[in-house]
Amino acid sequence: MKTSLTVFTLLTVLTLNTSARVFFHSTPFEGHTGKVDSVAFSPDGKMIASGSWDKTVRLWDVAAREEINSLTGHTSPVYSVAFSPDGKMLASGSYDRTIRLWDLDTHKNIAILTGHKDAVSSLAFSPDGKMIASGSYDKTIRLWDVDTETSIKTLTEHKGRVTSVAFSFDGKILASGSWDNTFRLWDVDTHTNTYTFTEATGDVMSVVFSPDGKTLATGSEKGAIRLWDVETTENIKTFGERDHSYLWNMCLAFSPDGKTIAAGIYRGSIRIWDITTERKIGVIADRDKKMGTVDSIAFSPDGKTIATGSWDPTVRLWNITKSFKITPYPIVSPAIGEQFTINVEADTSPKSWFDNFILSFDESALRFVEVKKGDLVYSSATIEWEFYATRDQDRVRFKSRFTGGKGILAKVTFEVVDVKESFIEFYDVGFVSPFFTYNGKVVPPELPSSAVVSINPSTVLSPAIGEQLIFNIDIVDGQNVERSELTLDFDQSALKHISSSESSYFDDGVGNGNGTLETVAFEVLDVKTSTVGISGFLVAPNGFRYIPTFENAEIIEPPLGDVNRDGVVSILDLVQVASSLGQQVSSGGNPADVNEDGVINIIDLVTVAGAINDAAAAPTAWNINLKNVFTSDQVQRWLSQAQQSNMTDVISQRGIRFLENLLASLTPKKTALLPNYPNPFNPETWIPYQLAESADVNISIYTTDGAVVRTLALGHQTVGIYHDKTRAAYWDGKNETGDAVASGVYFYTLTAGKFKSTRKMLILK
Repeated sequence: MKTSLTVFTLLTVLTLNTSARVFFHSTPFEGHTGKVDSVAFSPDGKMIASGSWDKTVRLWDVAAREEINSLTGHTSPVYSVAFSPDGKMLASGSYDRTIRLWDLDTHKNIAILTGHKDAVSSLAFSPDGKMIASGSYDKTIRLWDVDTETSIKTLTEHKGRVTSVAFSFDGKILASGSWDNTFRLWDVDTHTNTYTFTEATGDVMSVVFSPDGKTLATGSEKGAIRLWDVETTENIKTFGERDHSYLWNMCLAFSPDGKTIAAGIYRGSIRIWDITTERKIGVIADRDKKMGTVDSIAFSPDGKTIATGSWDPTVRLWNITKSFKITPYPIVSPAIGEQFTINVEADTSPKSWFDNFILSFDESALRFVEVKKGDLVYSSATIEWEFYATRDQDRVRFKSRFTGGKGILAKVTFEVVDVKESFIEFYDVGFVSPFFTYNGKVVPPELPSSAVVSINPSTVLSPAIGEQLIFNIDIVDGQNVERSELTLDFDQSALKHISSSESSYFDDGVGNGNGTLETVAFEVLDVKTSTVGISGFLVAPNGFRYIPTFENAEIIEPPLGDVNRDGVVSILDLVQVASSLGQQVSSGGNPADVNEDGVINIIDLVTVAGAINDAAAAPTAWNINLKNVFTSDQVQRWLSQAQQSNMTDVISQRGIRFLENLLASLTPKKTALLPNYPNPFNPETWIPYQLAESADVNISIYTTDGAVVRTLALGHQTVGIYHDKTRAAYWDGKNETGDAVASGVYFYTLTAGKFKSTRKMLILK
């Protein structure tokens, strides 16, 4: 099976110099005299709080770019700060083992929380503001009640320093990262550890929830950023290993829209990643490289600014609204051999400084032709152009030194090698600040097509587990088709792909008209209803991709009791179950084991009988000589077993009635007394019988010495079967005076006209 999914291969790059740098930030907030380990925006974005090794917490006015106040009281470095959700309170954690709460109206210390035995490394308010979680170097997490200022619970599973804590969006889950190479999830209500992941790439330095609460991000010592599905705890994405292989992810922050994630890095930079594409879209670093390790990072509520705290010791704000982008977007591909030109557009601050960046593209789809200077207006610039070729790749070097501008930086021309979806991407942008890149996308033209590609058979009953399903992918009204690029989508819990084989449709090079494109085989893993879907393209010789009309196939779970998989439940299915009664079922399963309990027994037989619809239940619809298949003794035995099994559900009751009808069709017309059920019993039992002709019916119950205990006068009964509890004679275990009889053996005699028969029963108490 061919696929339209393009695997990106970096074989050709267009280079605009050798590294990329854009440096712009506002004047740093200066005042701290020690490393800044923590920064946080207030909920309204008007204030920043920072904690430092100088033992202070400072408040900064974002708009005025000035210090509001310095909060003192901690006796050791401040490692963590957090605003309450309503913005009225600030919490700070310190190496002095305490947590201080500050009133942001008065800037007064209103509470000191004690209990940790080592530095408080991380703090988080619950979404409702009623609780604080604190992580500590003492390997514990503590939950605190904000109103009472008391400890609620201490969580003690971690074996190393706790580096980071974060509440989920709804406040029901707490995440924690530790120097024991793990992150853990905790149920906030029960205070239990619900999930633990061991990070193979080193200590977990940071944990943070996405704004919608559906995703958790973790950053590790060795550079991996992992995204986790909060509901399933599955690792859904991992990126940054190569980029950060020698750099610790000290801190992480989601953008307010949840589309990007920023990582503060040991040795001083910020990497920004697009979560959807898993590609780095920006790097932030100060031009003079004095910032040092970034210990803390925070997005402003509007997402336009990033605040950082680092070892230099300053608080810096970075404007991230400026960008580079590729236009037009998307680019509709012309035919193979034709050319198109893209624009590399810049919108950068006058205070920016650029050196270089790289464009990459899929060489199997495109060939670089040329690059020309655009119309970007520079405040100052020196432009140099140079082209050179190497053995393994083509490169174009564009040297530019300027201080920012807005417009088209370059025009790049490509020739189409193959018409398919591919990307033109900014790649390896180096150190950039601020810098967001928006990649280009090449797509095939959407062209009309009258062709229909379908999966046949379109509807099929699922075979048993382990058996195979064969589908043909057929085409109707194909026109000038050189090849197909198709993808099958199927339920992997129900089917396993075994093989695909192309047909002769393309034997002449180009296919036209009707035929079969491929034949696909699956193994059945589970018998259930599912769909086999198809998507993709038909490709013409000029490279254009045509999207035909697609028709999927549906696999249908056979109806309950359809043992022979012919789509209906009939007497034939009952025959198949009857022939297998008592057999143990292997791990591969058996359709006759209807309830899948590992054995084919009376329950399966009654279930199939009950699933036979009314039309198929009529003897005239059976189309077989039942006397050659069943005996009345067999059916009677099944009925007795079914009645003693006390199956009361609707299908089982229908099944019992079916067996009664089946017995009636098989049994010679004679009167009979049948074994009571249950037997032994206490204190009640039912006595079944059948009448070959109408008669006055009495049942007398005797002791072993012949004394009459009870006579059941049933009156005049018509011809019929009196087997189930609604028709059989009932005895409540009492004598004629209403007293319960003693345990022991009793006899019962049926008198019906001239017919008389006696059986034995046993009461056990």
